[in-house]
Amino acid sequence: MHRPTNIFAMTIFVLLIQGFLTGVHYFLAYSIVHFLGLWLLGTSITFGIFTVLSILFFLSTWIASYHDTRFTRRLYYIASVWLGFIHFLSLAVFTMWIGIYFLEYFGIHVPIPFIGFITVISALSLSGYGLYRAKDTVIKNISVSIKNLPANWHKKKIALISDVHIGHINRAKYLRNIVKKINAENVELLCIAGDLFDGMDGRLEHLLDPLGEVTASHGIVYADGNHETYLGVERAFRALGHTPTRILRDERITLDGLDIIGIDYPEPGEHKDIASTILTLPGYDRDAASILIYHTPYQIKKISKTGIKLELCGHTHKWQLWPYSLLTYIAFWRFHYGLSTLWDYNIYTSSGVGTWWPPMRVGTQSEIVIIELLQK
Repeated sequence: MHRPTNIFAMTIFVLLIQGFLTGVHYFLAYSIVHFLGLWLLGTSITFGIFTVLSILFFLSTWIASYHDTRFTRRLYYIASVWLGFIHFLSLAVFTMWIGIYFLEYFGIHVPIPFIGFITVISALSLSGYGLYRAKDTVIKNISVSIKNLPANWHKKKIALISDVHIGHINRAKYLRNIVKKINAENVELLCIAGDLFDGMDGRLEHLLDPLGEVTASHGIVYADGNHETYLGVERAFRALGHTPTRILRDERITLDGLDIIGIDYPEPGEHKDIASTILTLPGYDRDAASILIYHTPYQIKKISKTGIKLELCGHTHKWQLWPYSLLTYIAFWRFHYGLSTLWDYNIYTSSGVGTWWPPMRVGTQSEIVIIELLQK
């Protein structure tokens, strides 16, 4: 089973995230003991419980990666839901601390146990809403004008999905529901922009069976994402081998005069010049109508100068839970979500159809993007 080659960097990343999670859990344990009226449970017991819960996600991830069973998947799901609940609970508790401080500063007495109860209920409600929203996949319809688009593609539709994250939580039934929605749109082509998998090992082939039910007349094209590198790209490609999916690995194909280009995601620790890779593809023509599938909205300025007319990305998730979308905006600027245009170059970054870590969405949506192609 493949794992990232840069073990040191991955270890540092995990330790940093685990340190952050432990700090958040200790903050909540302290708040529960002192503000929510649960001190009768005992300070040591409370901190002990929250210490165990702080390592539950990485522990369940590690176990489920090596032993894919119903039990390990359920453990992973519980840990992921807990992670989302902790996010909302920490926001609510932090707000409670600030509110109590200001109220007491102005001499206003507040019933702390009651506020604590409201805080927990608010976190539970937001978590429940987030679980529902993650499964409420919407169809996002957009139109894109493309220079030199062949006449036979004018007003035809293609579908984009990314970040499906098939694995411990999203299974074959989930993918089949996505395929049914895509088929109802009568698209010419389905483009998958990476992170089809969730980095799990085990028997993956049966999870992808629904891809064989896609009715798009030009089939399915796919370029990998960072989670395929965690799983091992060859493992991912073998799993796709029994489906009608066309895997594009730094490759250009032409479908009725429209160039479709797929660029491999670099292995952890590696750098890839995407623009140079595109320009050196055999037969690439800057003036031809072209669609690029690349997982992450990186190197936008350089790619926009290659002649690519439409780039399809994912990766950001618009980061699923408010207010983390602010972080993806900082990291990717206006390209973190939606359609952007630079002269003849267009890029669409999807918020993704699946989820990773907490299976929740608040302030974002799970989407299937239906793109109508127009002649410019």
